[in-house]
Amino acid sequence: MKTTLILATILVTGFLLYPEKVATLDELANPFIMQVDESQLYITDSETVLIYSLKDYKLQNKFGKKGEGPGEFRISPTMSMGSVMLDVYPDYLIVNSMGKVSFFSKQGKFIKEMRTISPLGMFKQIGNRFVGYGFSMDNDGNYMTTNIWDAKLSRVIKELHQEKQWFVPGSKMDAFGLRTGFFFVADNKIFVENEKRNILIFDENGKKLGSIDPAIEPVKMTKSFKEGFHHYLKTTARFKQFYPFLKDMLTFPDYFPGIRLYYAADNTIYILSWRKKNGQSECFVYDLKGKLINKTYLPFIEQTEFFQYTQTFGNGKFYQGVESEDGEVWELHVTEVK
Repeated sequence: MKTTLILATILVTGFLLYPEKVATLDELANPFIMQVDESQLYITDSETVLIYSLKDYKLQNKFGKKGEGPGEFRISPTMSMGSVMLDVYPDYLIVNSMGKVSFFSKQGKFIKEMRTISPLGMFKQIGNRFVGYGFSMDNDGNYMTTNIWDAKLSRVIKELHQEKQWFVPGSKMDAFGLRTGFFFVADNKIFVENEKRNILIFDENGKKLGSIDPAIEPVKMTKSFKEGFHHYLKTTARFKQFYPFLKDMLTFPDYFPGIRLYYAADNTIYILSWRKKNGQSECFVYDLKGKLINKTYLPFIEQTEFFQYTQTFGNGKFYQGVESEDGEVWELHVTEVK
């Protein structure tokens, strides 16, 4: 009887720890951005956007190629992990590549494109304007800024947030500094993560409405994370040429930042922390006004401790693209958020 109970516990725990695999996505090589709407799943892979049905997870279409022409994408191997960026809107898609914002139908048909003066824009539309990145400087240094831009992407209307440049020769660098300034647009509101790991809430004109300050219990920094982070920089094409300069500049806080990642979807803010319980990651669920709705735990599959697979939230579910155990194919895993 005791053996039966132990076996049942192991089976149930294993089921809870690992999300359900719903499909194998054979077409993927290096997926980066994942998005969903009510009927389709969208994944970027270098210069390609692949569209799958959520009904049977079959490939519906794919589009995109490198180039300068209409509907083509400018890709830099050192920016956005060498991939285009994608956002899904009710009636169309926006694809960000280097110095370009391209509009497509939800079936992948090219509509129009706009050139940008900020190569790192990562522009998201809000009304007839955009939110995106830019740069500024003063006597103390250079800054990456999160701004509201005009309808033509030609000028900044208002700066919402600034973060001192992550890589400053001769200075110390917080290993987590590159994460801040990450933003989403939802329900005509703008959500921006700041250096304190809070999420600032602005209206469409840049007026601050409040903030989301999750009560996350601190998690102690680990030696394995530090060593893994250094190994990643030393061996990854994007950073290894800079590693001789970076290795003595990197600093790590005593504790992990509260927010590991967050998403705006389903008129909801989902926040994953670094804290784990029984192998699952802590997840806070807020409404768009910053009110806590729920706290739960999700089976978050890590590629490494500091680098995660592509994932997204939508339709009340957590979607993850995960390499198979043999590394031969990519799988789609889905967990209902309860």
